[in-house]
Amino acid sequence: MEEKKYLDNNGLAHLWLLLKAKFSNKVDKVEGKGLSTNDLTDELVTKINNAGDSSFSGNYEDLSNKPDLTVFAKTTDMNAAINTAVANINKKEIVTAISDMTDVNTIYLMANSGSENNVYDEYIIVNGKPEKIGTTEVDLSNYIQKTDLVAITNAEIDQMLAE
Repeated sequence: MEEKKYLDNNGLAHLWLLLKAKFSNKVDKVEGKGLSTNDLTDELVTKINNAGDSSFSGNYEDLSNKPDLTVFAKTTDMNAAINTAVANINKKEIVTAISDMTDVNTIYLMANSGSENNVYDEYIIVNGKPEKIGTTEVDLSNYIQKTDLVAITNAEIDQMLAE
């Protein structure tokens, strides 16, 4: 497999220094200033303060138009359903016969004649019947191996930024 380049700690440190130098004209943080600092013009502050003055009206003493509390009950039901679904994620069970496969929320594993990393067939329940979805075999032949990786050199980083 051909070599694949990656950025190691040394390269990252080098790149960081180059980027800091390249963008050194940025605005630095000013002590005492922040998002809550009011640096707006008087005209803009007036516009903001007057925005929507007539858009809200209501009587907090009159509760005849109160929210429907059944929404909260529906939310509670929904949360319970979500919690049940999350509890069933990745639920697995080893069985010895297809007739033992009954739960739609379970991935069933049944021994096969394989060896090493392929000793089970995987099943789920679909339309009330067990459906074989695969095996536990793992093939890593098309994945990059650690030995295929080579760190990008600082010279290569310099060249990339020069372009």
